[in-house]
Amino acid sequence: NHNIPLQVTITVNPMSATAGDFTALAQTLTLPPGGDQQLQTLTGQIIDDSIAEGMESFSVELGVQSGDTQVALGEISTATVMIVDNDGIAIGFTKALHRESEGTGGVPVTVQMVTGRLETTVT
Repeated sequence: NHNIPLQVTITVNPMSATAGDFTALAQTLTLPPGGDQQLQTLTGQIIDDSIAEGMESFSVELGVQSGDTQVALGEISTATVMIVDNDGIAIGFTKALHRESEGTGGVPVTVQMVTGRLETTVT
């Protein structure tokens, strides 16, 4: 329980995401006086671009204001945000095994294109 506002610093580390993939979060967070457990929500927007990039990530890290002896970091003081790309195109066969008897004239092998969630790295 605290009776003065507490200031917490927020640091965003881009990792594989860039500034064009998300909006910045607040750099400080103020917890109002009172209560043993209080929740504050930081909201950042994920930017929907049209670039096939694969999975990207950034981390958000909490810190205490220098010299503040009332605040200690909890067990979880870093969170990782994974951005799932919705612009990728993946291609593959519709089935892995094709069986065809001799003398039938041909074997149909179908390739399928899927747009949307691309969770593998595009190289």
